[in-house]
Amino acid sequence: MGGDRPEPRIRQRLRSIAGHAVEPLIALPVVLVLYPHGLVGHAPWILTMLPFVLFGTLQQPAVLALLQRGPLRRIRSLGPVLHILVVVWIIYVLGWGPVLPLAFALVVTGHFRAGEAPVWRTMLVWSCLCIAAGQAGIALGWIFCYLPPVPAQVAGLLGAMLTAMFIRLLGRAAEQRESAEAEVRRVAAHFRELVQDSTDVIAVVGPDHRLAYLSPAIRHVTGFPLEFYLGSEYGVGIHEEDHAKAATALADTIAHPGVQQRFQMRLGHADGGWRWVEASMRNLLGNPDVRGIVITFRDVTEHRAMQEQLAHEASHDHLTGLVNRAAFLRGLAECPGASVLFIDLNGFKQINDAYGHRYGDAILVATAAVLDSCVRGDDLAGRLGGDEFGVVLTVANTPAEAVVVAERILAGLDQPVLVDGTVLHARASIGVAVAGPDAVDPATLLHRADTAMYYAKRSGGHTAQVYFDGMLTDQVAGAVRRH
Repeated sequence: MGGDRPEPRIRQRLRSIAGHAVEPLIALPVVLVLYPHGLVGHAPWILTMLPFVLFGTLQQPAVLALLQRGPLRRIRSLGPVLHILVVVWIIYVLGWGPVLPLAFALVVTGHFRAGEAPVWRTMLVWSCLCIAAGQAGIALGWIFCYLPPVPAQVAGLLGAMLTAMFIRLLGRAAEQRESAEAEVRRVAAHFRELVQDSTDVIAVVGPDHRLAYLSPAIRHVTGFPLEFYLGSEYGVGIHEEDHAKAATALADTIAHPGVQQRFQMRLGHADGGWRWVEASMRNLLGNPDVRGIVITFRDVTEHRAMQEQLAHEASHDHLTGLVNRAAFLRGLAECPGASVLFIDLNGFKQINDAYGHRYGDAILVATAAVLDSCVRGDDLAGRLGGDEFGVVLTVANTPAEAVVVAERILAGLDQPVLVDGTVLHARASIGVAVAGPDAVDPATLLHRADTAMYYAKRSGGHTAQVYFDGMLTDQVAGAVRRH
């Protein structure tokens, strides 16, 4: 079997040589048939056949590369000029020179296909000079011609005109084509560089719902290489909780080609974490240059974290981390039928006055920690301002259940607070209000808890009091506060 291998390569090489010498291989048999009949000139056989061999040789890729990029490249337009000289040899040695000038167009077209459109002016000049020299040779009797002298010169003149116009037309068209192609390549390279360097990721999902293209920026977003994704089904790397959202967006994009879908989802990162991305989908399945769903997305993890931080700061107390008064009231309004605890610290002003605000802040932070530990997941604890706190109990529907939580809070506050070696105790009065059958509104419910808190404070403090109908009015409660 080893001896059979060179033969296919030889045949392949011969086919390549023949493929690049089609024109002379077609013309040469015709000349061989006509030569014995004296219809292709009176020159010796070797002088008639040799230019066809040279023509086929000049069209071989290796020879063209030598003329274009080899040691001879410094000789400007050497390849096209040699082609023209060989063509002149052929058409005038055959005796039909005046009627064959358009053969130059064959040479010109071949060089234009090779991307040498700028040489058309050189080829036009050399073609006209060679035709003029050939016609002069016919007029002087140096070159044989089958046509009578006058028709030969007229045919030569017309042929030169047609050749010049044809070469000019082909040359300008080729220049425009090459210029347009160069501009397309420039623009493509420009956008390719933009895509390569962009922090935005561009993906194309094919009709089979597999990733057909992905820009290199994906590595900056997820840490995974392109090979991890390409060819995979749409949805690879997406957080399981976001799969439904991503699938719905894809289905809507396919169903509504003119509508751009936008959504956010999480992509897995090579470090084991997740990155939030904002995605935009367009349906370009009908575009023959794309034939896919184009997805553009960018990493918004930091932006989202910043937004969440701002939202947290807007709704939470910066010292204790509990929700602030506005967020507490919104939460209370969203929980109809809830119970409310209103907590006020006893002796807080005295601690601030005696030790300073840093000690008072420690008491507030300790109180917040106790509230956090005493409420359940659906409950809500907040700082209402100063030394006042509130708790929304979503499932404590009876006063007894609410009092149990209040007593748990009081027990937690019994624990001493140590600040720089100083032992402090947080004491509190807690008012309890439970929404009844009359469906008390949130503001009234909080007001009732506040009123009950003053009753607890009047009874000595560090205790809890449930609101009941007939408690002190606002004016009397204010008097209790002053005393």
